[in-house]
Amino acid sequence: MTDASTDQSQLAQRFIRCVSAGDPAALTALLTAEPEAGALLDQPLFSFDAPAIVVVRDNPKMVDLLLAHGADINARSQWWAGGFGVLDHASAEVA
Repeated sequence: MTDASTDQSQLAQRFIRCVSAGDPAALTALLTAEPEAGALLDQPLFSFDAPAIVVVRDNPKMVDLLLAHGADINARSQWWAGGFGVLDHASAEVA
């Protein structure tokens, strides 16, 4: 029998890999196959305790995909020195 916390941890790691790779197809497949992955969209899982939308800020396809699955466009990092959001460091073209 599989431990639920182990399953959640593995799901989070898969989510992190898809987002970090900037792979819309893989992320779509994950979010479709594992609806509970949607709970990870705004979690501070990345560097500087940033949510996924901040990490992919210069990848419009990934931003659109995250938004389509319910990510918060206003989500900000939880970094101790001050939070930042998707537009704080986005390129002028993307912004």
